[in-house]
Amino acid sequence: MIKQVALLKAKAGMDHDAFVKRYEEGHVPLIEDIIPYHEEYRRNFIIPCSLVQLDHIADPPPPPDFDVITALWYKDQSKLDALSHDLAKTDKGAQIAEDETHLFDRTKMVMFAAEEYVTPSQRLQPRPAGHQG
Repeated sequence: MIKQVALLKAKAGMDHDAFVKRYEEGHVPLIEDIIPYHEEYRRNFIIPCSLVQLDHIADPPPPPDFDVITALWYKDQSKLDALSHDLAKTDKGAQIAEDETHLFDRTKMVMFAAEEYVTPSQRLQPRPAGHQG
């Protein structure tokens, strides 16, 4: 399974609720309709003012410069290659880019591939001797 991750910033002046609504009701259906190569498509919207402050970090980093973490899973590299080919050889990439101009600050878009490692909770049991919590 190949995972593509995007860190996306809302367009300037768009409030959180309007951003979520426009993404879910406009952009998601567009993606689902014109490039259905993925197995799964998730959006994780950053909750405003929800930055966790860790007391043990003396000089905490600034809040993230994105409003949503988007992830798409592809069955294998051939699916991601088919998507890339389709975006390059058709007007679908232009359609997506046009829609993105109404939703995202495209100068701050960050996209990358990732390998996902999952540790099932069953593997974490039993807790080591002396572990509390």
